[in-house]
Amino acid sequence: MSRSFQLLAGHPVLDLANTLDYRYEPAKRIELLESNDDLVQFGLQLGLLESREARRWKPALKKSSTDAYLQRARELREAIEGIFAAIADRRRVNQEDLEILNSWIREASVHRSVERQKDAFVWTWQEAPSCIDLLLWRIAQAAAELLTSRDLQRVRRCDASNCRWLFLDKSKNHSRRWCDMKICGNREKARAYYQRVASES
Repeated sequence: MSRSFQLLAGHPVLDLANTLDYRYEPAKRIELLESNDDLVQFGLQLGLLESREARRWKPALKKSSTDAYLQRARELREAIEGIFAAIADRRRVNQEDLEILNSWIREASVHRSVERQKDAFVWTWQEAPSCIDLLLWRIAQAAAELLTSRDLQRVRRCDASNCRWLFLDKSKNHSRRWCDMKICGNREKARAYYQRVASES
């Protein structure tokens, strides 16, 4: 059974980066992308895949090598996390991560075209080997768009030391500190309170 994802980042690219939980605590690390079903569910929850697309490729995915798709998805995820974590931390972006993303952007671009539908021209995606390929192309394209947008300066990381999830700060005064106030925010505030009380006693 596929899992349900916590989508707290405010942007699909950053949500993908967050699919390795407790990333910086190896002993507690939790991989959230464990199967093809997880990848498809992730795309469906984000709206990057339509139900009809998932249904169309479902029989083929059941017969495919899960490892091959997971390896590709995780490689893209790690490159994206490396890029946007560096941006959030005001560090230099690793060139290898950027090259991996660019290889995906080039692959995605080959499969995009402009078509006329009724009275408008729209971007469309050409035939893909699977809905997971289509999902990863769309994520690569979304990453390129975020990197070249004004929203890039709003990329942040959760202040909780055991979390560090990425998110897009859409608050009015750009002061958001937590991926989720109810989870990491309250936990960190409680920790600070107990530390303060302990130091005063």
